[in-house]
Amino acid sequence: MRKFIKLTHSDMDFIFPINEILSVKAPTGSTGAASNATQVHILLKNGFGLTDAADSEVPVIKISASGADTDDKVKAQLNALIAEIGNAMETSWTNPIYAVTLPHAITGIAHDQALFRQGTI
Repeated sequence: MRKFIKLTHSDMDFIFPINEILSVKAPTGSTGAASNATQVHILLKNGFGLTDAADSEVPVIKISASGADTDDKVKAQLNALIAEIGNAMETSWTNPIYAVTLPHAITGIAHDQALFRQGTI
C-alpha cells in the first residue's frame, strides 16, 4: 500500500506519495549559504529534463515558511519534515495519509524542478 504525506497551506491540502521522495534538502547558494532561507525542498523521483548525472533535474516541491528566516530555523524545519516522513512510514496501512506538522507555518507550496545536486545548508 502506498503512503502519502499531506501538507496544508491556505486551507488547501496537498498530498504526494512518500515512495517518490529522493531527498529532502534546503537550497544553497554558490557560497554554501542559504540562497532562500525560507524554503525546504522535497526532491521527487520521475526526473525530467535529464542532461547528465551531474546536472540531472528532478521534480521538486518547494515549501516556504516565512518564520523559517535563518539557517538554524530552516534546519529545524528540514529536520522536522524528515522526522514527520519517518512518522508517516510507521503508521498503520489503514492510515495511508499522514498530516505533517512543522515548527514554522507553511506560507507557500510550489511545484518546480531543480538540479539534484543542489545541496543543503
